[in-house]
Amino acid sequence: MPSAVGAAVTVKVLIAGGSYAGLAVAVNLLDLHQGIPPRMAPEPYPIEDQWPQVRFDVVIVDERDGFFHVVGSPLALADIEYSKQAWVQFKDLKLCKEPNIKVLHGKISHVDCGAKKATMLAHGTDDEVVLEYDYMVTATGLRRVWPVVPQSLTYPEYLMEVQSHIQEARNARHGVLVVGGGAVGIEMAAELKLVMPHTKVMLAHSRDRLLSSEGLTDECKDTSLDLLKEADVETFMGHRLESFTKTEAEDGSAKYHVKFTNGVQVPASMVIMAISNSVPSTNFLPSSAVTSSGHVRIQPK
Repeated sequence: MPSAVGAAVTVKVLIAGGSYAGLAVAVNLLDLHQGIPPRMAPEPYPIEDQWPQVRFDVVIVDERDGFFHVVGSPLALADIEYSKQAWVQFKDLKLCKEPNIKVLHGKISHVDCGAKKATMLAHGTDDEVVLEYDYMVTATGLRRVWPVVPQSLTYPEYLMEVQSHIQEARNARHGVLVVGGGAVGIEMAAELKLVMPHTKVMLAHSRDRLLSSEGLTDECKDTSLDLLKEADVETFMGHRLESFTKTEAEDGSAKYHVKFTNGVQVPASMVIMAISNSVPSTNFLPSSAVTSSGHVRIQPK
């Protein structure tokens, strides 16, 4: 239960996940903690003098040691200078230097909602830490596979991961093939061509229009294709990938023999699968709190 000190009430909030949503919760709680309207609240937001003074002790738990700009992942996987900025360690964030904000590097493994306790596994160890809370926010989002997002959990490992990927793309003598014409695939192909204009970049999509699973107008989808072509990305529309087999070119460089179900075959030095079936990161929650697909229930059954 929240503890009262005089007229003040201290509320312990546990936030699982330190990405966009988790940090948004933290900054708004910090505003309230400091007695000002939360920055994301609608106007006007009344702060009444007669209200009890509320203080928030916030603990953020995240598998990574920093905030990664997931939306910028395609550029981070093409431009090494940008990649250095796309990940900011929590210790360097102004928010996380506030005395009432604490960030723990680890993974929530279990939550006891009745007791209001969560068990965390500290990063790199088998040590279990029990965290008590008054309120818990689940902001772990979706788990995305490589190469949609880097899989590293620390900044140094992340830099090595993206540098290896970027170097492979730069050395792609037979071109880079991006498979998947959704938003991620389109941006991956476009960013690679923008950063590496002399590298052959190809994009293959199984449907006749890009963004085929998105609720966008045909005009928008057609414009996306036109812009890719203007950027000199070679596109293969209506081409469903059947297989790609790694071989060795005559010059000794890596090479893939790519085959589509319509019989078309192309060579490539690098194949990037931009097709991801992202799944909710909620396996630490009790089954009663999630749907069969793992999404958090926001309404009673």
